[in-house]
Amino acid sequence: MKKFWKKWKETIKDIVMVIGLQLFVGYMILEVMSR
Repeated sequence: MKKFWKKWKETIKDIVMVIGLQLFVGYMILEVMSR
């Protein structure tokens, strides 16, 4: 069961990183286009 939780935490971390990266890229694009 502990192994399952560790794997789940790793997956969540990956998802959060991907979402954060997408938000950052989207924000940068908006900043560049609004100039």
